[in-house]
Amino acid sequence: MASGVSLRLLLDQNFPKPPGFNLADVDTTVEATHVFDHDPSLTSAGVPDWLLYLRAADDGFDAVVTRDWHQLDQPEELWVLANLRITVVSWRRPFNDPVAEWGHLLAYMPQLKRRIERRQPRVLLLPPPQLSKGNEVNPREALGRYAAQQGRAVGEVLEEARCAVRDYLDLAKRTDLYARCEKMCTVKLYVPDSRRAYSSPLPAKACGSSKGVAPSRRPTRRRCGRCTSRRVPLGSSVPGRRSSATSSACSSVSRQGGR
Repeated sequence: MASGVSLRLLLDQNFPKPPGFNLADVDTTVEATHVFDHDPSLTSAGVPDWLLYLRAADDGFDAVVTRDWHQLDQPEELWVLANLRITVVSWRRPFNDPVAEWGHLLAYMPQLKRRIERRQPRVLLLPPPQLSKGNEVNPREALGRYAAQQGRAVGEVLEEARCAVRDYLDLAKRTDLYARCEKMCTVKLYVPDSRRAYSSPLPAKACGSSKGVAPSRRPTRRRCGRCTSRRVPLGSSVPGRRSSATSSACSSVSRQGGR
């Protein structure tokens, strides 16, 4: 065993061998050897898997990595594994992607080390690599949640962030990047527990100005003095509804007529 190596893996013949890739370049404490490079005779047709496990344990390997393990119904392999202090590493759902297989194996390597170091007969089946919806973060929604957590108006947070980016690019003399963002991006912020989306393009204006900032609250509404069942926005003139100015006037007339 090389100096500093604490874990030796024997890779089955069906495990990918990308050209130029060396596991020692990533983790110097792990040594991985393909079975063909260790002993080509073990890759011959008709060689049972249990013989590979026996040779791996006898030659000082800590674990055997195989692309697919389907030996739950093969008593010879199970009997040999039950009597060896060696681990078999495989996947619960095999997939044919050399990059994903190596990346997946490396991602689980810290946990595999701890399990293998127990020196117990085990078969470790790695779960399938899946990217679920829960692993996604929408930056627009995150901005809205950040504003809500800070107790600040969404437009204020948006304007502050815009100015910080613009000032940095001004100092870096890369106003072209800001112009590209201004031209291409429209930020829509979603406030938690609200169906309203605040939209605001990135305006070319001096920081600190209130123009072009997304509204931070809903428009004010009033009730007409007579038509109390209707909610009429300020300054609206919706057909069939009285504006707030008309509603106030009709209420005055009504009160004067009743005197």
